[in-house]
Amino acid sequence: MNEQGMRSMQNHNAEVEIDLVNLTYHIARRWRCVLAAGVIAGAVLGGYKGVTGIQNLRNKAYLEAQNAEYLKQKASYDSSVESLRRQIQNITDEINTNQEYQESSVLMNIDPYDAYRETATFYISSDYQIMPGMTYQNPDKTKSIISAYLAIAQNGQLYKDVTSELNDEMTIRNLKELINVSADYDNNLLSIVVYGKDKEMASKLMELIRDHLSNQEDQIANGVGEHTIKLIEKSSTNTVDEDLKKKHTDFNNNLTSLQNSLTDRQKKLADLAAPKGTLITKESVVKNVLKFGIIGGILGVFCAAGCICVGYVAKGRIHTEYEMERYGVRVLGSYYEPVRKRMFSFIDSLTENLSGASAKSRDLSRVCEAAAVRLEGMMKAENCEGAKICLVGGIDEKDLNRVKEAMTADGRNVSLEVAGNLADDSEAIRKAQAADGVLLVEQKNASKKSAVETELAMLEDFGKRVWGAVLI
Repeated sequence: MNEQGMRSMQNHNAEVEIDLVNLTYHIARRWRCVLAAGVIAGAVLGGYKGVTGIQNLRNKAYLEAQNAEYLKQKASYDSSVESLRRQIQNITDEINTNQEYQESSVLMNIDPYDAYRETATFYISSDYQIMPGMTYQNPDKTKSIISAYLAIAQNGQLYKDVTSELNDEMTIRNLKELINVSADYDNNLLSIVVYGKDKEMASKLMELIRDHLSNQEDQIANGVGEHTIKLIEKSSTNTVDEDLKKKHTDFNNNLTSLQNSLTDRQKKLADLAAPKGTLITKESVVKNVLKFGIIGGILGVFCAAGCICVGYVAKGRIHTEYEMERYGVRVLGSYYEPVRKRMFSFIDSLTENLSGASAKSRDLSRVCEAAAVRLEGMMKAENCEGAKICLVGGIDEKDLNRVKEAMTADGRNVSLEVAGNLADDSEAIRKAQAADGVLLVEQKNASKKSAVETELAMLEDFGKRVWGAVLI
């Protein structure tokens, strides 16, 4: 064997490769075993489900327990559906209310970065005087007067009067958001802050509020006490309002939270699966038999294919020309057994044809004839005509003789001698040592790669050239 062949054998020993295409054909050739495994597994699993189903169908206690469990699951499902639908409706109503409010509210449509604000501060004083030297003093009614103005500014009548004076439609709720009234009792001050979508609106609202408070001055004087109310500060500004900005942010965050909550509830409702009717019937038993029969069939097919793959790798046999050529040995001929005539043999023919087998390759005499012609041409090209070639291989001697007879037919100028199995035949070893070269003859799906490697190693030790191989 040449140096290149030795390197190929060493590489093969170091790394085992699997030809996936050939492995696929190897499984396809055994389609009957794969199909049988699927049918058996499907019948076993489907039959088991059928037997257990019939037994349960006749068991009244089992049926009652099954029905009770179903009713329990159904009640829980109905309760969950009702709760989710109620939550969805409530959240939807709240979102719609907020969106309607957002559209109609003046405050929510004011740009906080360009807000118009009108401010007025009033000083309220009464006729209260401290009387020196007197044990009893008249009560100071100033705080009560301020509280009266504060109450008037915050009661519903003020908002009704103001909204009636406005030309545009505005609800009391929207108006309340635009007015902020506060009191400083320590300093006898009453402060009013009014927002508007523009300067004119803010000024108009402030004017109406002041008019309303002025109209109530006599009523408060008669009911609480004499006093004077004086405007000490008034301003109109257009500025960035942080409080208004925070209100907008809080409102938008709340609306987003509601929308997320609505989406979450809708998803939960969509994902909520109704309990299946698990009551056993004849129809359900039949469906289970078919279902698990199909599952068993698929599992059986995969298990059978897996076992074939494991055997393909574990047994380490020669299956194709490619595997022999990886040792650096040229394949001169490759024989394929004819397809046996049996039921569905056309499938066997199809798989063999797809794997590369032809009509000529199924005729041993023609395969050997082509191998002999190639060998004769190689020997002639290297001036080795008449060299004595020895046939060796791990197959029966009668098969070696068949190959020899087929290769030497018609008086071809090829000198062949059958040696035998180098692994356990000393006579075969002597013949190989005496020969000028060697031709390997191996059997597909039977000859082991380890045996081929042993043969090649021995021939290298003998210094014998391997002219090629014939696979039968």
